[in-house]
This record gives sequence, structure tokens and C-alpha cells, in this order.
Amino acid sequence: MTPAQTRTYLAKATAAERTAYLHDSGLAQRFEALDSPDREAVQYGFLRKGMSAEALRFVWGEPAQACGRV
Repeated sequence: MTPAQTRTYLAKATAAERTAYLHDSGLAQRFEALDSPDREAVQYGFLRKGMSAEALRFVWGEPAQACGRV
């Protein structure tokens, strides 16, 4: 989540509103698409050898800058 997404998520009054926000923003679907070891690592905020780039983005966030490689 970006800092803005985190603030929006935490500003929701109920768990149901927070869950709806995750689904509406697509974050829940992105998380569910991760393989099981990556989901577990993301849940606990840990890095693991061989984790996908998508899982790494969940843990560290989007890069501040890129070097131009694809």
C-alpha cells in the first residue's frame, strides 16, 4: 500500500468498510494472486529468498526511482 492508501484504509470506521476498500482498490485481488509462501511473507512483513517482485512491492512499497531496466 502507498502511504495515501494506508491512511484511507485506516480512516475507515468499520472492518466491513476496510474490507470493501481493499476489494474496490484491487489490493485484495493482488494479494490473493500471490503464491502461498509469498502471501505468508507479506502478512508478516518479511522478505524471503525467491519472492516475486509483486510480493516485494507489498512489503517495501513501490520504488522511489528505477534505473531504466525492464
